[in-house]
Amino acid sequence: MPNSTTMEGQPRDAAAFDLALFYAVCAFTALLGGSSRYDLMQIPMLQAGLWAMLAVAIVRMRGVPFARGLLVLAVVYAGWLVLQVIPLPHSLWIMLPGREALENVETALGSHHARPFSMAPSRTLNALGGFAAVLAPLVAAINLGRSAPKQIVIVLIAIAAVSSVLALSQVQLGSPYLYSITNTGKPVGLFANSNHFAVCTAVMIVVLGYVGRFAAPKLQPAAAILALLLVVSVLLGPSRAGLLTLVVAIMALGLFMVQNLPAEKLLGGRVRASTLVGVAGAGGLVVLVLAMANSDQVPALDRLLASDTFEDMRFAILPTLLEMIGEFAPFGSGTGSFENVYYMFETRENMEASYVNMAHNDLLQVLIEGGAVVLGFILTAAVIVYRTVMSLLRRHEAPRPLLICVAAITLIVVMASAADYPLRAPLFQANITLLLVALSALAAKARQEAQGARKQGGWQ
Repeated sequence: MPNSTTMEGQPRDAAAFDLALFYAVCAFTALLGGSSRYDLMQIPMLQAGLWAMLAVAIVRMRGVPFARGLLVLAVVYAGWLVLQVIPLPHSLWIMLPGREALENVETALGSHHARPFSMAPSRTLNALGGFAAVLAPLVAAINLGRSAPKQIVIVLIAIAAVSSVLALSQVQLGSPYLYSITNTGKPVGLFANSNHFAVCTAVMIVVLGYVGRFAAPKLQPAAAILALLLVVSVLLGPSRAGLLTLVVAIMALGLFMVQNLPAEKLLGGRVRASTLVGVAGAGGLVVLVLAMANSDQVPALDRLLASDTFEDMRFAILPTLLEMIGEFAPFGSGTGSFENVYYMFETRENMEASYVNMAHNDLLQVLIEGGAVVLGFILTAAVIVYRTVMSLLRRHEAPRPLLICVAAITLIVVMASAADYPLRAPLFQANITLLLVALSALAAKARQEAQGARKQGGWQ
């Protein structure tokens, strides 16, 4: 007998095996996917495990009821990564921008060979292997059907809670740390980098605030306590990006709280958007003022107020990054190749004992490595997400809180990516992927309910 409750052909409730596989993918990524480095012992295990689980998830697929656009885009991008490591004839390869220096070396040696598009093919292969951190959660979550949003929220909140408790332990006890190369002595939770932990936690504070707004009254105190735990774990860290994105998260919480109040208690029942933003802004300012009053207890604020903040290396190399974008435009140097090609452009003034392995500005690094091609992928993804969100907002019972949630998370990710590279961490990639799948599932459910209502209205 066919299932009576479906969403565009997908059973309402996921099979136990699909649910177990989804949780296995998330747990595996949480334990091994907290570092953006390619040279750690966890990375081969993570990639092998995720590709194996992805294969199982693909076999389990019974159609794609939602998130089709995301899935197609992800598969096409994986194909682009494969194309980058296929050797090209030398006559074609030399036509690519930015290859002149290597061509000069080959000419001097009298040796010309077919070369891949990427100037660092081994790093591009690693990027392809690491892309399982997007594909595996994506397919595993799609297989959950209508239960995807609920299960995604449960697993993300659980990961955030574990990460924050671990971060507090790292501050108080000095252990445990999951990676040999990490910000030792600082709260990093399940991550290797304190910035990535803080920004990911800020995102989850927003998610928790949104979910708590609609949670049963008996669960709201627990949500508030957990949100406080997440806030404290960020404040104890040295991350400037984390502190700034935390302010955005607190502002979002303020908006959620104000909207929870009965309408008659707010300006006679009418609340303007400017008023809500003002209240949220005031809440963010209160957080900053309290932090400044205890700046010796807030490492991130000490760094933010330090006199050398704007003399940071990431600002010093900005002209070099812009030069690299122009040199490799419009196709880029190859995914993952930044560290290898940067030294071709590094100036004497920027040479220090420490080395530059990332641009610390993911927006610029994407343009360096991927040029207009990857920019096209990003714009396509933005269009897909925008259409999904707008479709959901038109049918959602409470569109304003949803809009606040999406806008706050987007702002946090963009702010952090402009000064760091949080999306290079597999765990962060998986988290954002799952949030996008949840949005797509909610939009599909809203469309189905709207269609059902129209059909029912037609019979009456």
